[in-house]
Amino acid sequence: MMSQLADHVDTLQMWTTKATQTSASSSPGAANPPFASDSHLPQEPSTSGLIGVIVTGEGGVFCSGFDLSTTSDSLPFHEAGGQFSLLMHDTLSRLRALPLVTVAAIDGYALGGGAELATSLDMRVIQHDAVVQFVQIKMGIVPGWQGGTRLTELLGRARALPLLAGAEPLSGKEAHAIGYASRLAPESSTALSAASAMLDGWAASGYATAIRGMKQVVAAASDQNEAHHATQTERQIFAKLWGARDNVEAIQMRAAASAARRKPSTSSAVPAGSSGNKL
Repeated sequence: MMSQLADHVDTLQMWTTKATQTSASSSPGAANPPFASDSHLPQEPSTSGLIGVIVTGEGGVFCSGFDLSTTSDSLPFHEAGGQFSLLMHDTLSRLRALPLVTVAAIDGYALGGGAELATSLDMRVIQHDAVVQFVQIKMGIVPGWQGGTRLTELLGRARALPLLAGAEPLSGKEAHAIGYASRLAPESSTALSAASAMLDGWAASGYATAIRGMKQVVAAASDQNEAHHATQTERQIFAKLWGARDNVEAIQMRAAASAARRKPSTSSAVPAGSSGNKL
């Protein structure tokens, strides 16, 4: 997931560069939607009308974080934690810096790294019964993808600490009520549909260049040196804890429990839709 997201950001940077170069000579209308969905990026759209990107998941899950079956191989190495964190910091920083409105469409679960990914975007549109949960404490680590810093920016210390240190889950309604989610999707709708409708409405003005400019103004105002220092500190602490005893023991316990859930017993089989080995 990490390398795929980095590749998608590379593509979006290329598109937005072309949009900047062609906006003066292009008509405001566009045959393609004025946004791209990061579940599967489409072929290059008419870039002059591009205003945003929607990050979404599949199968009723936004993103469930690390796959324990692959993560355990790199646990003994502190360097691996630093590399994971550095890659995602770079990727998410570049995504935030794009002159595009970035929206997380949260349908289902956003856990661990998935919660961090959603938190790092400009806006979050969430389904009523979705769940956002920072489960890093259960792995003996801290957020490593800017999630701790961005959550504190959004909610303040008093609200961020219980979600991080206590791994308290947020339902869609709760996330919207405390200001974590920008929009709550109608009960009859998915978050992806609601996010798409929102950007379609903005694009109807025909002023795509101005909307991209507005995003740049907001980004310049909010991402100051203090936030940059905080994300560096978060990355350093994550790298220090990754592969430490508490982290190794926690992951081994959770991986064993996950494997036991997947193994059919003599009396019953694992229910369809089991959570598998994702955090």
